[in-house]
Amino acid sequence: MHESPGVEGMPQSVKLARVLLWIEFALGVLGLVLVAIAVSQLADDAQLEVAGITGGIVWVLGYSFALVALVLASALALKSRKSWVRIAVLVLHGILLVLEVIGLFSGITLGVVARIAILAGIVVSLSREEARVWFDR
Repeated sequence: MHESPGVEGMPQSVKLARVLLWIEFALGVLGLVLVAIAVSQLADDAQLEVAGITGGIVWVLGYSFALVALVLASALALKSRKSWVRIAVLVLHGILLVLEVIGLFSGITLGVVARIAILAGIVVSLSREEARVWFDR
């Protein structure tokens, strides 16, 4: 008889991935709040239009919000033990990891290095055999 979905019996590698996903989510929300505060500090919308960055800000906020929502959904869905969840998280975070590594060519910052560490931790943790077996039930 197999265990019901949930965190009971969850392997350490999956627990680590789940914690890292929650950290990634929290940092993403913090980033969105900081960008929103920065934008609100600009005097008025006319300054944004003159600078020609309104569309860029909207795109960045929309992309960032969608990414934060996907990370939240991933963190919540891990305990379902469905193999497609593991695969989806691996694909998403694998792509993000590649993009962050490519971003290193434009400059190395503590934030980029921390993001790479979080993404790599998620990918490595969910790639382990114990994680694969747990999701395959």
